[in-house]
Formats: sequence, C-alpha cells, structure tokens
Amino acid sequence: MIVKEKDVRNFVEIMRQSSEVQKLIRHIAAGGDMPSIPRASDGESETERLHAQISGLKTQLEQADGQLKKFQEFYRQAKPQLDRYADLQDSVTSLQGELAGKKSELEQKESEIVQLNDSIRTLEAEKAQLSSELKRAKEEANSLKSRFELPAKYFELYRKLSGTLRAGLENVICDKNEITFIVSCSNENNLSSIWEYAKDISNDPENEEFKILVQIFDYFFDRFNESLPEPKYTRDDVEIGDYLDEDKYDRCYGSATSGDITEIILRGYQSRNTGRMIHKSIVKA
Repeated sequence: MIVKEKDVRNFVEIMRQSSEVQKLIRHIAAGGDMPSIPRASDGESETERLHAQISGLKTQLEQADGQLKKFQEFYRQAKPQLDRYADLQDSVTSLQGELAGKKSELEQKESEIVQLNDSIRTLEAEKAQLSSELKRAKEEANSLKSRFELPAKYFELYRKLSGTLRAGLENVICDKNEITFIVSCSNENNLSSIWEYAKDISNDPENEEFKILVQIFDYFFDRFNESLPEPKYTRDDVEIGDYLDEDKYDRCYGSATSGDITEIILRGYQSRNTGRMIHKSIVKA
C-alpha cells in the first residue's frame, strides 16, 4: 500500500481534531491490539477508513522495523570488516605519510647527487688542470735537472782538484756552490785565465789534474759561447798529422822542433768573427 502525501495530511488533521483518534494511535504505539471499530452507521465510514490507513501504517512500520533489524544484523556481521577497513585506511594514511617523507628524502638525495656530480665535474676539471700543471712542472724539473746535472758534474770534478791547484784559481772560479760555479763561466777573462793555468801545468799531460782542468775549460768555453746571442770564439781546428807550424802552434815540453803533429796537448781558440788567435794550441811533434 502506498501512502500518499494527501492522505498523510488528512490523517494529521483528523488526529489534531479527534481525541479518540489520538487515543487510538497511542494505544497502537504502545503495542496494543487494533481495537475493533463498530460499523453502526454510514457516519462511521470515515473512522473505518482511518482505521485502515493506520493499519497500513503499522504494517509499513513493521516492515521498516524488519528492514532495520536486517541492516543491524548486516552491520553486526560487517563491523569486523569495516573495522579492518578502517585500520587499513589508517595504515594507508600512515604509509602515505611515510611515502611522502621518503619522496621528500629521495628528492633531497637526488638534489645531493646533482650537487655531488657538479662537484665531481669540478674536481675532475681541477684534476685535469693539476695534471697539466704537474706535467709542466715535471718537464721544467727535468729541464732544470738537465741544465744543472752537467754543471753539478763539472763542479764535483773541480772539487776533486787539489787545494793547491784550486787556490791558484780562487780569483777565477768561485766554488762555494753550483750556482757560483756556473756564474764563473760567464766571464771572458776567467775563460782565458783557466786556459793559461792549464798551459802552466801542461808539462805533464798525463797528470790527472791537468786532464780534469782541460775538461773544465772545455765546459766553460761552451757555456760562455752559449751565454751570448752569437758564439764569440771557435776552437782551433788542428788535427793529428798536421805539420807543426810554429807560427800557428806552440810546442809542448819534450816535443820535436819540426815534423807532423802526433798529439794535441791543449787545443787553443780564436775569434769567430776576425779569426784572430787568442791562444795557440799546444801540440807535440
């Protein structure tokens, strides 16, 4: 049975006007039986109609109550699942929070990785630059080593000479260290003095100190020429087998007065530009 809105309004109006109807509704609501309504006359037909409507409403209430009980039972059975669902929702919410935190941490780590990569590229560039600088430094060190290796060699040779011989050259060669020794090479007068000193001790060409002094003169001669924009001197080109010309050469102690040259005791040198002989070669015939 479908209760129309118009019927409900009529029912409410009758209920307001009739104390009997109100009493009947209270009786039914309290769980009482539906009282029988006598049908004495046609004037009571309206009451019967209302009685039927009320009966229909009670049926609907009973049906609604049945549905409610069904829903209550369904809720009772579903409540553990609903509670579990609620717990799952809480877990999901918690996991979402953790995920958001992890995501933020991941973004931070990614940012740190980007910074580290930038730092690595910077360090690699610095490493490449340092490697290049190190290579240049090694090349310069090798160059310096090469440049000072030879001076050090002749410096040590000079130190092997006797104190007496070195005393004779103390105003010519300064042997405090390798630097002062090299500086001594740059003086033209020193070059001539060393040659003259070697000539003075050339009477014994097999003497070890004479041989050392000749080597030192040769070294000083090359360094002096290298210190100038253009070499100033050249060595005498005398060769074994050349004729001993006393205008060109000086004879050593014990040499024949003429003949072919058999030994060059001390090679002389001359001006590169003019050809003027500075010191004649000392030879033996």
